[in-house]
Formats: sequence, C-alpha cells, structure tokens
Amino acid sequence: MEAFFKFIIKYAVLVAIAAAVSWYFYYFRRKDIFGKFAGGMVVAILGAIIFDLIFTLHFMKEILDFLTTRTYVHIPGAFLGGFLALYVLNKINHDQDRRN
Repeated sequence: MEAFFKFIIKYAVLVAIAAAVSWYFYYFRRKDIFGKFAGGMVVAILGAIIFDLIFTLHFMKEILDFLTTRTYVHIPGAFLGGFLALYVLNKINHDQDRRN
C-alpha cells in the first residue's frame, strides 16, 4: 500500500510541475502552443518524466537526495525536463505569440 501512495504522490507532483511550466509558457509568456494549455501540459509531463528518470538513474542521486524525501521526484530535473520539452515545442512552432 505504501508503494501505491508513493506512486500517486510522485505523479501528482509531476502533473503539478507540468501544469506550472505549461502555465508559464501559455499564459505568462503568451506563446502559441500546440494543444493550448492542455497540450503544453502533456508535453511538459513527458519531459518531466524523462528528466526525472534520467536524474534518478544516473545523475546527482546523492546531491539531490534531500529534494526527494517526501515527493519521490527530482524536482529540479522535472522542472528542467518540462521546461525544455515546451521550449523545443515552442521553437518547432517558430516562437509564435498568441493572437488573443
């Protein structure tokens, strides 16, 4: 049962990080993202999961261990992954601003 709660907490934190990154690109910077806010969230979730796995498996496990005590997520890695995924998506879309 504890493993189930770890799973739920981990992915809830990843979804929250993805929502924050998508909000930053879509509402704050007013970039035209494919799929609008929800599409940006999907891309950011994928980027956050990939970078969380990379940081968990290979890099800085001991250095960033204090950040994963309650969330089970490498928070800087997840933010970096979500941000880079939306940055690449934005560049693919030729860095267009929203019209509305």
